[in-house]
Amino acid sequence: MENFNIELELNSIKIKQNEYFEAGVKKELSDSTKRLLHYHWTTFVEWCEKHEFPPLPTNEQVYSLYMTHHLFKGSKINTLKMKIHAINWANNNAGFNSPYTINVQKVWFEIVKIQNGVLDHKLPLVLQILRLIIRSLNSNSLTEKRDRAIILIGYYGALRRSELVNLTFENIHVSESGLTIELFSNNSIPTETVQVAYSIDESICPVRSFCSWKEASGLEVGPVFRAINLHGHISDKKLSDRSVALILKKHLSVIGIDDTLFSGHSIRSGLTVSALINPELYTLVQQRHRPNDKLLKRYKSNSDDLFSENAAKDIGL
Repeated sequence: MENFNIELELNSIKIKQNEYFEAGVKKELSDSTKRLLHYHWTTFVEWCEKHEFPPLPTNEQVYSLYMTHHLFKGSKINTLKMKIHAINWANNNAGFNSPYTINVQKVWFEIVKIQNGVLDHKLPLVLQILRLIIRSLNSNSLTEKRDRAIILIGYYGALRRSELVNLTFENIHVSESGLTIELFSNNSIPTETVQVAYSIDESICPVRSFCSWKEASGLEVGPVFRAINLHGHISDKKLSDRSVALILKKHLSVIGIDDTLFSGHSIRSGLTVSALINPELYTLVQQRHRPNDKLLKRYKSNSDDLFSENAAKDIGL
């Protein structure tokens, strides 16, 4: 059996990719367009190599992640269009099917809406940033245990800020499958049941975080999330809606991210956007539009079967 040299193989692939690309740009294009296409294709290849993704053929998930990455960096629509053109051009001239599939288009349309102000300008809390925040919450203080539980339950359950702060211990049930959260209207009428599964990654598990907070706080009844003073005393009153945004912004600042780009709603929208980035998952997301909120789609929670179809679980959370 021949020895396999991965460096030589990767170099060979890179040469072929460049050959395919150069063959394509020999078509009737201006010199400036050729330079732009070459620049953006090279940038994409370097990004793929850094994250150990295959540039060619470009798959849906890599394509979507790349676009979202540049959205967070502040790239404008015209710049993103050129990046898309370069990726499509290289794939087509390499003999591959167009990577600009219907799933990639869905992500692109959401990006355009954000850039054009159709959607809230605040960015969603995507998985990469979520992991950084939770990793920074490495102490055993009551405040950090509470904050970890707020962020993870809000993210996994795609809960509104008002729903988060109105949670009580009486309407959260823990089982071997995860959390069953009962949501109520202002009139104390049950409106929905949300299932939150255990995470594959224990470090960002909402169920374990909830249990850790409950044990540390010693609370059994009443509001789940409450104010904590400098002396570690837990208030009897629930947090305000605004507190959720302040907690998120505080921890974004700690990890060096501009907190003005995010809001309390970023927690809730994060799971949906992470699902959009994973095209295979998108079809599992149920079309459930809630009043005054056409962006988010949440899973219906009619049975325990939903634990196995949970969006967060399917994207490796």
